[in-house]
Amino acid sequence: MSTPRMVSAQRMMYFSIAVVIILIFGLNNNALKGIIGESLMNKVLSEELRRTGNWSNITPRFGPQGIDGLFVNYSKMGTPKSLLIAEAKYNKSNLNMTKDGIQLGSRWSAKRLRAYSK
Repeated sequence: MSTPRMVSAQRMMYFSIAVVIILIFGLNNNALKGIIGESLMNKVLSEELRRTGNWSNITPRFGPQGIDGLFVNYSKMGTPKSLLIAEAKYNKSNLNMTKDGIQLGSRWSAKRLRAYSK
């Protein structure tokens, strides 16, 4: 079982790896920064949600129109009971307004979940 100190150390390790990659490669490419950020977010959230409950990560649809992270919480009977949609942001990025409404808003989420289910 992970202790809070171990979880904190893991997060620092992931953050450190991302910083090293950025420093070595001088990442100026926002798409690449987004991929790294989404990957780290999914790794940390997956570990934390598995540790704290019966959550599973569903592989997100990558790309600028996709959901960055999608997690399902299952009941003891094995049926889905909760859904968590995650959006990764880098540096000073905020949730943006899109043609489907604000990121993570009801319309935005519903449209992407429908597309994801196809």
